[in-house]
Amino acid sequence: MLCVRDLCRPGLIQASFDLAEGDCVAVRGPSGSGKTVLLRAIADLDPNTGIVELDGRSRAGVPAPLWRRLVTYVPAEPGWWAESVGEHFPTWPSAAPLIDVLRLPAGSQSWPILRLSTGERQRFALARALLLHPRVLLLDEPTSGLDAEAAAAVEQLIRARCAEGAAVLWVTHDAAQAARVARRCLYVAHGRVGQDPAMTYISIGYGHLALAAVFLVVNGGLSIALNLGLERQLAVATVRMTVQLLLVGLVLTTLFSLVSPLWTAAAALAMILFAGREVMARQVRRLGGFWSYGLGTGCMLVSGSLVTIFALLTQIHADPWYHPRYALPLLGMILGNMMTGISLGLDTLTTAAVRDRSAIEAQLALGATRRQALRVSTRLALRTALMPIINTMAAIGLVSLPGMMTGQILAGVAPIEAVKYQLLVMFLIAGGTGLGAVAAVLSAGYRLTDNRHRLRLDRLATSRKVF
Repeated sequence: MLCVRDLCRPGLIQASFDLAEGDCVAVRGPSGSGKTVLLRAIADLDPNTGIVELDGRSRAGVPAPLWRRLVTYVPAEPGWWAESVGEHFPTWPSAAPLIDVLRLPAGSQSWPILRLSTGERQRFALARALLLHPRVLLLDEPTSGLDAEAAAAVEQLIRARCAEGAAVLWVTHDAAQAARVARRCLYVAHGRVGQDPAMTYISIGYGHLALAAVFLVVNGGLSIALNLGLERQLAVATVRMTVQLLLVGLVLTTLFSLVSPLWTAAAALAMILFAGREVMARQVRRLGGFWSYGLGTGCMLVSGSLVTIFALLTQIHADPWYHPRYALPLLGMILGNMMTGISLGLDTLTTAAVRDRSAIEAQLALGATRRQALRVSTRLALRTALMPIINTMAAIGLVSLPGMMTGQILAGVAPIEAVKYQLLVMFLIAGGTGLGAVAAVLSAGYRLTDNRHRLRLDRLATSRKVF
């Protein structure tokens, strides 16, 4: 869409980068490093050299007024050429929808410019630029004078414009904002434009993936040579994993652009329902009827939702709090571990109840309550459910580096920041697994008995083999 090559002027040294349709790229760097100079040069407001193209069309071949309507610059301190607000818009009714979205006073048409606060001036300047429907927006700290609510409104509006196909170059000093609004980040230092060291990552091509997949081929060969019979399952699992992840990538890309609470909730519910199926499938002996699926699924729904929402509201502080970029990956990590804990706990409890039937019924016959009779089996089930996450926490850092932390470090995040995020996630995973496992095991214990304190193994489905 927008191609910049070797753009130069005093304070700017051979800037080269591309903006794709719908792209939002943050620009960071110290004060005075050349960020504003870069935007003004792209808008051709200052003399400069180099090549700038929009949709393959050279800037040199486009009349300057038309270029600036297509590639529109919004300065941090906007200028005004008339006395009242309304005089800066072609017609006030055309501006009214933007005025409302940006949380500006509806009756401000006749206000004198001198009456406006810094934040109001920034939002009115953004509104008049958006009325041009530019292909590219050059925003110079558009929320620097705004409170959190007004800044969120601006971010949401720009996100919507990107979804419609506009490209945005957004100068900001706020690293958290850059992570929220931008897909990637440029860094300006001493007039040189490069990738932000805090947001760079090593690109992986399909050839790299194919090379890594050679190890799976080796595993399949070993299975054949050793008569393990796992080569078909390995191939199916590999294909299934690849297709699922590609589909998830496409779905997440769409969800990230929509930022809808309904779509985020729908995706989260789908994740929980699939996780419930996995919990059911991993049990050798499981409860009969809907309980085999509903118990584990219900416990994950309640526990996973509570822990994820708690983290989003109190630790992550996403804006909005339900943003799928944060909510869905966090829920996925919690569910993945909770699923293992609940399935192990339920399977251990049902297996122990069958194996120790005589001992349990001997206690019941002597007047023990069902809780007392199942105490040993319940403790064993809960220990089995929680041991994997305890072992993971004990070994993490010394024996293994977790995938999330490794991914962040490879993406350029400072190691200590990656460690803090990993600790937060591990605490949440441990909490969610504990709550889910306790709820599932205790509920299953009550289902395996009745209100007359009898052991009801007839409520178990026929045992099955799990590979």
